[in-house]
Amino acid sequence: METIAFGVAVAALAVACYTLVKLRKLTRGHRQLQASHSRALGNLNRLEENLTKRVNRLNYALREQSGRLRFREEMTFEQALAIDPRVEEVMAEMHVGGCPDCAVDVHETLAAGAARNGVNVLDFLSALNALSESEELVQPKNGHAELRVLK
Repeated sequence: METIAFGVAVAALAVACYTLVKLRKLTRGHRQLQASHSRALGNLNRLEENLTKRVNRLNYALREQSGRLRFREEMTFEQALAIDPRVEEVMAEMHVGGCPDCAVDVHETLAAGAARNGVNVLDFLSALNALSESEELVQPKNGHAELRVLK
């Protein structure tokens, strides 16, 4: 009887060891898949950002050719903010005057402020001009200017 119990114990130990080895392999494979997924997601995010920049640049070029640019290089930050208060959101997102470390003078031109903060001027102007097509403020008959219509 003892030999049977000993045999069962050895078999159980062998199964446990085998299971442990398999678990370690699966865990290692899972970590590798997670790392691969993370890299792929990062690459996808970078591609999406680049694509957005390219589309904004193309839209900027189209608006420039058709004379429909709202924001131009020589415009001051004060003028841009007077046109659309959402300019401040783009400034903060691109670190052009949106925080204490990248402050700009309101009398400075958009091009000078972007360049001084190490931001590509065309990317900055493209993002600003993209504001006009993403959302427009609506002045309804009842006077609620805060309502927005998404296109």
